[in-house]
Order: sequence, then structure tokens, then C-alpha cells
Amino acid sequence: MAPKTPRDVLAAHYWTVAPALRHMFWPLTTPRSRGWTTHFSEGGRRVRVAGQLAEPQGADTLVVIVHGLGGTPASHYCVRAAQAVERRGWASLRLALRGSDGEADGFYHAGLTADLHAAWRSVEVERYRRR
Repeated sequence: MAPKTPRDVLAAHYWTVAPALRHMFWPLTTPRSRGWTTHFSEGGRRVRVAGQLAEPQGADTLVVIVHGLGGTPASHYCVRAAQAVERRGWASLRLALRGSDGEADGFYHAGLTADLHAAWRSVEVERYRRR
């Protein structure tokens, strides 16, 4: 349903912009994590996929968190998701889709799933009982 009044339009933009601005000036506390990387071959070249892996001791469940278009693993909604996962005692992988971190080769688009498949097949992810 499209916004009908100028107030509706402003309200819609508020919920898009305000959380990002809040996170920019008052960053959320990110769960303790470490850099994570895997590689796969695509079209004869080696492609790097990276992210941030948080592994609470004893966790047997891993949740893969994927950012939206134009986002990164540091986006406020990814950090909030990682916080929620941590409260459950689960591990999380905030995945940086190709090109989002400024270091990976190539460009990501919404229909490209090879990065997700590579993450899913990595040794560090496969060891979790539930994922």
C-alpha cells in the first residue's frame, strides 16, 4: 500500500533513516566475534567470502545473518540480529556478501547465491549440529 499523505511519506522514510543514523552516532554493542573467511571457485577464479563469526562457548546452533542490499555485517539490523542470537546462546555468522566489504572480488546482486552456499559448506559452519 503506497503512502497517501506527506506525513505517511515522512513516517516511512523515518523508519528507514532513523535507525541507521542512531547506529552511526551511538553504535550498538556488537557481540564478541572474529573475522571469518572462506573461498570458492567460480568461472575459473577464486572468490573470497568473509564475515564476522561469534561463537559462544558450548553453542551447537549457528544462525547465518545476511545483510540487505547496500548493507554490511556492521549494519544496525545485522548487529541487532546477532545480539538476539547471542541472548539465545547460539553462534552467529554475519556474512559480508561479495563486494559489500570493499575487499571481495566482483559485485553482489540479489540473485547471486554462491556466497551463501560457500558459507554453508565451510568447515566452521558445518560443525554446528543445527544451522
